[in-house]
Amino acid sequence: MSPPSGNPRPGRALWLFCTLIVVLPGCRDKPVRPVVERPVLYTEIVDQRSASSGRFAGTIQPQYEVALGFRVAGRITTRHAEIGQLVRKGDLLATLDSADQQHQLRARQAELSKAQASWQQARDEHVRYDQLYERGIGSRARVDQLNSDLHAQDAIRQQTGVAVQQASDHVSYTRLTAEFDGLVTGWHAEVGQVIAAGQSVVSLARPESREAVVDLPMGLLAAQDNGRQITVISQLDEHVSVLAQVRQLAPQIDADTRTQRVRLTLQHTPDSFRLGSTVSVDISGAATVLHELPGSAVLEQDGKAQVWVIDPVLHELPGSAVLEQDGKAQVWVIDPSTSTLSPRAVQVMARNGSTVQLSGELRAGEKVVIAGVNGMQVGQKVRMQREVSL
Repeated sequence: MSPPSGNPRPGRALWLFCTLIVVLPGCRDKPVRPVVERPVLYTEIVDQRSASSGRFAGTIQPQYEVALGFRVAGRITTRHAEIGQLVRKGDLLATLDSADQQHQLRARQAELSKAQASWQQARDEHVRYDQLYERGIGSRARVDQLNSDLHAQDAIRQQTGVAVQQASDHVSYTRLTAEFDGLVTGWHAEVGQVIAAGQSVVSLARPESREAVVDLPMGLLAAQDNGRQITVISQLDEHVSVLAQVRQLAPQIDADTRTQRVRLTLQHTPDSFRLGSTVSVDISGAATVLHELPGSAVLEQDGKAQVWVIDPVLHELPGSAVLEQDGKAQVWVIDPSTSTLSPRAVQVMARNGSTVQLSGELRAGEKVVIAGVNGMQVGQKVRMQREVSL
């Protein structure tokens, strides 16, 4: 007999119930993963044509500094001054082991005593025979011979006297003294070290003569004129500042940084401008910046000179900022309004150590990522963590 048609089958109802249990949780909304902003290091594009002035870090250094050393070789036994100590002219700075020099001095003194005795003997004999000759005893030839011997012994005596003086000087050379009132700025040798004659041992500076030393971009002050003003500012107290003038431009450009060392004479030296302190050098005013090029780059015709410009603007960035794939180069530019990334095609024009010269559609003020460029994507959210100044 078949079951009543009005009752559903128990197995089918159980199957539908299990299906609902499995399917219904899937209808819930999937949780939205929070967007993680990636921290990045970046730098800002600078218009190289307008970067001819600004503020640069420098240090206060002595205008006159002398490296002192011993005039004889030997082993350093003592040091009598420390870095930063003021010393007077004639103060003892260091000493060498003088045993060898003392032995030489005693040997020369013995030779001098021997020469002195020989000269005295020759002199006495010359006087005695000269008296006999005046009384008609002896020959003229013997008188001349004794006179010649006396002059020879006198020459030997003088020679050994000079040798004694030289040996005495060598003993005094084992004591290094200050040649002027100054400040000890550095030691270049340690106690127990064997040094050569003339090797630098200690640096001594005149503290009253101070100047500012700063490394500036090449050619920045080559066209210095009355319209430019150089101000040296203390980093400890920006209210302390003094005007300065260029005293010396380094004849060579640093091959790595393309900067030129400049020494500035201060109009006066405030007390806070101590030797070794850090200062800021502010350059203001308009001036023409000179550019250094090979002579073969200049075309002169009809009394006029010109050069051919490939790209009027090149941007210098760290090599780590450039992503190169399939023969193409790009950088990641940050949109400050949305903090997202977008690629920008560039061309690498030159490489200089860890930096590259780029041409392309980069504008002054744009922010470019300079680290970790391989793992970035278009539209990726980032957090500008720290700006790196070039």
